[in-house]
Amino acid sequence: MEHNLLNSVDIQENFWEQNPHTLIIREFKALNEKDKSKNKTNSSKTMWCLFMLRDQSSANKLRNMTVEDKITELESTYYKADWEEVKALFDAYDTHCTSYAHRRLGFWKDQLEERETYIKSLRYGATDAEDDRKEKMLSSVFKLWQDYEKAERMVKEEDNKTETKGQRKESATERGDL
Repeated sequence: MEHNLLNSVDIQENFWEQNPHTLIIREFKALNEKDKSKNKTNSSKTMWCLFMLRDQSSANKLRNMTVEDKITELESTYYKADWEEVKALFDAYDTHCTSYAHRRLGFWKDQLEERETYIKSLRYGATDAEDDRKEKMLSSVFKLWQDYEKAERMVKEEDNKTETKGQRKESATERGDL
């Protein structure tokens, strides 16, 4: 089962030339149409940033970083995107470009990052209620990690079923269709 709508993940190439079929997705088409840059370069880079922020496949070399760390890295080495515009495309990317297992992994990763940010904002000693809230959240984070790890195993199993040597597409026999 192929889990990614993209034909190519070479961020040095134009996203739209490598993946023209993605223009059937309303949100992506709107981004492309409003881009007035030569060869739609700006929207192409925006789409590659979206890929690097959302995609959980092994093709995304930034997949293990937090979203904020990815943004920092991308801004310094690749492209200064309109991050609010990119974030507005998260749902469209998740819905159309990833499998169910990859979406679940992304969901749990988002939850863990959000919870971690919130827990860091709580300070011991401010109030007894805040101390209790922080303790309760810290004690329940283990369950979230278990759910995340379960989703990660599902993704690895799915990826192992679809990956072939040299990243070529599986034949019908290899997929078990014949």
